[in-house]
Amino acid sequence: MHRRSLRYSLVVLLFAAAAGAAGFAWTVDRQLAELTGRDHAAAARFDGLVQSIARFDAAQQTFDPARESESDWFLRVRRQLARIQSDAVALNGSAASAAAARTFSDVTTRVVSAVQRAEENFQAGHDLMATDLVQDEGRPGAEAMRAAILEWRAAEAGAADAARAMLFQQLWSVLGGAAALWALGVLILAPRATVLSPAAPSTAPESAIAMELEIGPVLGCMLKLSTVIT
Repeated sequence: MHRRSLRYSLVVLLFAAAAGAAGFAWTVDRQLAELTGRDHAAAARFDGLVQSIARFDAAQQTFDPARESESDWFLRVRRQLARIQSDAVALNGSAASAAAARTFSDVTTRVVSAVQRAEENFQAGHDLMATDLVQDEGRPGAEAMRAAILEWRAAEAGAADAARAMLFQQLWSVLGGAAALWALGVLILAPRATVLSPAAPSTAPESAIAMELEIGPVLGCMLKLSTVIT
């Protein structure tokens, strides 16, 4: 009876381990789906940033006094830079890409400062100086922002890959442990065939024959002795 209760307890333990592994696999699947969704959203925001930088680069190189005034042009450039900064803030990258995000923020801040100085020169009447300042620092600033975006995107992708690899490692560890527990449980619960020891052959006839062979001469001697005495 005690052995049967132990077997029942082991079966319950095996099914509980299987249920726990299935629940953990479902949780990992949800986390992987959320991670994939965040990757797609981040990729879309990075693409938007790249496009905003391209529009800023085009705006700061295509000033035409015949089409727009200097104030309108500065307003258009500032609008593009504000869009870049707002998109960068909305990214909310992971902690692993925080350094790359700060680098991009620093580069963008330098470009914004250059545009502000150029606008101040323009308002002070130094039109040529303002144009030279934008062209000299705007183009390198756009290239620096593109390089910072690539670095930031690579860092974010590396952090996502590391998180995904850790989830898969945990999943395989749990599934492997559950499989090992089931294999051990099956070995314990498997019925064992009892090996019957072969019956020892009966030696009664041989013993009787040997006894007769040993007693026969003794009886013959006793009979001869009794004949001599009589």
